[in-house]
Amino acid sequence: MKGIKNYFREDQLLAMNWCIKRGIKIFPKSSHYKSSECSIEVWNNGTKTISEEKYPKDDVATKIYELYCHFYDYNNSNIS
Repeated sequence: MKGIKNYFREDQLLAMNWCIKRGIKIFPKSSHYKSSECSIEVWNNGTKTISEEKYPKDDVATKIYELYCHFYDYNNSNIS
């Protein structure tokens, strides 16, 4: 996966799939279709959160993978 532009870490797809199966969905939210920056919207089992920070469109996918990995790690840190 090291040649991929939106690479965050080796198990990012595993983390994303784990989250989606558990009702955690993360996606970009643009204020306008011509906008060069996006917010990130997180749906966590019915709770919607929109980031205050804006990310360049070229970097938003990497940030989304980073958030999926964060949720995955946080929820699996105590599992043996």
